[in-house]
Amino acid sequence: MSISKFGDNLTDLFVGLTIAQSDENPKTSKILRPINEKLAIYTSKPSANLKRFADGLRNRRLSTIISARDYSQLKDAVRAAEDEELGQPSSSNNIFNATQRRVHSSIQFTTEKEKDGMLPFLDVLVSRGTDSRLSHTVYRKPTHTDRYLRADSHHHPSYLASVPRTLINRALNLCDPQYIDAEFDHLRQVLENNGYNWRQCTRNGELIK
Repeated sequence: MSISKFGDNLTDLFVGLTIAQSDENPKTSKILRPINEKLAIYTSKPSANLKRFADGLRNRRLSTIISARDYSQLKDAVRAAEDEELGQPSSSNNIFNATQRRVHSSIQFTTEKEKDGMLPFLDVLVSRGTDSRLSHTVYRKPTHTDRYLRADSHHHPSYLASVPRTLINRALNLCDPQYIDAEFDHLRQVLENNGYNWRQCTRNGELIK
């Protein structure tokens, strides 16, 4: 494919895609345009001079695109584009938000991003190690007070017994082996603060180590 044809196809790709996705809505188009520029770079063969190439796309100057014809370092150009995208994790959210707004303007979603290799999901904290393996432990919100139904309160014994049983079983079901001991140490302190006898809990078979 000639350089001129390549430039024409690239421009048609990102301009046409942006118009189709945004339904000619200027605000949505403004969000999608820089994203589609990156997609155009990924799905084509840009030159090693990525900035110059991207500037040509951004300003729709075919002369700049056509003149960027150094294909000897294609892998470096694609890698640079991927690195740029990885440094901007919000772009995928922008695509999603722009798409759902097309369905109905009142639709809203709450997203939670990974922080320090950890992502909470309900009462599970998912952690990603240096080898990219996932592990799990119990998650508590920062505002959690560790206050439960006290053992000396006037409630039915079955209700009181359910407190340590629930907490201990949750730890056994959710925690990976490397987190079990730390979680049990925390539970022992919490239960004793709420008036429970830790030895009594273990003697009843509610704690299995």
